Amino acid sequence: MATEMLSYIERKSPVHELTGATKLILFLMWSFAAMLTYDTRVLLFLFLLSLVIFYISRIKIREVLFILLFILAFLLLNNIAIYIFSPGQGVKFTGQAMCCSRLPAGTISRGNSFFTSLTLHSNISRSFQPHFCLL
Repeated sequence: MATEMLSYIERKSPVHELTGATKLILFLMWSFAAMLTYDTRVLLFLFLLSLVIFYISRIKIREVLFILLFILAFLLLNNIAIYIFSPGQGVKFTGQAMCCSRLPAGTISRGNSFFTSLTLHSNISRSFQPHFCLL
C-alpha cells in the first residue's frame, strides 16, 4: 500500500500536464497564502478554488482518502492542543467571548471555534473544515 500511496498517478488533465517545478512553486505559493492570512474571504476562496482544481485533476477521492484522513487526524490533534494550551486564543483574536460549550478544562467560545477553524483552514486549505463545536 505504501508504494501505491506515494506513487504518481498518470492522468490526462491540465494539472498533470504541468511540470514538477511548476507544481512545486504553485504549491509553495498556495501554502504561504493560506498560512499567512486569517482573512476568511481569502481562505474561503482558496478552499473553493482547490475543490475546482481537484475536480479538474480527475483524481478520485478514494485514491487519496488515506492521506486525507491522516491529515485530518493531525488537524484535529492541533485543535485539541490549541484548546489545552491556549483556550483563550480565539477570544483574543476575534473579540467574541460568547460561550457555546462547557468542557472539564474550560469553555469553548464562538471566537475559539472560529479561530480553530481558521487554523485548520490555514494549515491545509484543501481539506474539509471541522469545527470545535457547533454554533
